[in-house]
Amino acid sequence: MQRYFGIINQTNVHLARDELISVFKTAGARSIRWEPNELVVTAEATGELNSISRRAVFTKYFAKQLEEDQYIQLKGKTFSCIPYTGSKDFKFQKLVEKIKKNGQARVCLNNPDFVIIFYPALNLAGIQLNLPKIDWNKRTPAKRRFYHPSSLDPKYSRCMVNLACAKIGETLLDPFCGSGGILIEARDYGLRTIGIDIKESMCKGASLNGLTDLICANAFDFPVKLSCVQAIVTDIPYGKSTHISNGWSPKRILSELILRAGDSCKKIVIMCRLNELEELPELTRNWRMYKIRRHKSLTRCIICKTDA
Repeated sequence: MQRYFGIINQTNVHLARDELISVFKTAGARSIRWEPNELVVTAEATGELNSISRRAVFTKYFAKQLEEDQYIQLKGKTFSCIPYTGSKDFKFQKLVEKIKKNGQARVCLNNPDFVIIFYPALNLAGIQLNLPKIDWNKRTPAKRRFYHPSSLDPKYSRCMVNLACAKIGETLLDPFCGSGGILIEARDYGLRTIGIDIKESMCKGASLNGLTDLICANAFDFPVKLSCVQAIVTDIPYGKSTHISNGWSPKRILSELILRAGDSCKKIVIMCRLNELEELPELTRNWRMYKIRRHKSLTRCIICKTDA
């Protein structure tokens, strides 16, 4: 059994921590632990977790924990060491000297064989697993073949898919898919995706963006059997650039979705506006919530209900 740890970004800590916890759960990791006032989540796994290290959007470092009796695996190799705090204090210097002496390895700052990540507050060290550097500018919705101004930030799309704990091969439904931003991130993880949108032009646009299994329909007619869906991840439409049927409002859409799908699907992640959520306290009493302030007059929220 190997121990791993991730160090999350300091921005929106609760969202970042729960995203990483969800990624660990999805990978089948066990003994997932974290300290309330620290930025580290640890877990145990029987196999390698390299394949999942790319999933967590708001994780800065991901590493395989390294104990003192394992330093010998670095014998004859080169390494560099990064303290998370940026401060090379006594603990840091002591760690470097131990690795050099007990592991018989030498320091190399230019292209080393191993990068050691050190979290001084917990005296935690590990061999970094390479997180791919995603160029989010290249993934921006404006770079897709079909663009719509209501498209969700790809970082949050990916984070929401992670929060759903959806596994490879499972089916994820976005009942208000628009141009397909959430589905694009889910497809990249090997999930089967289904998108519904009431506007034919949006379904055609999502198809231009490389998606399949798109249905032009009113989402609440539910042309998809929810028993065949393992996760629902969606962004509630709002604003002048989106189309909402007569008699409907973002608040009504949110409440109907929760009422109709809440008992049928165990994994639901929804992006909505805070003011809509505040009017539905009973429906989301046991849901997790993360606030994302966009500007002075708009705070959006991610709400989650997962039994994973």
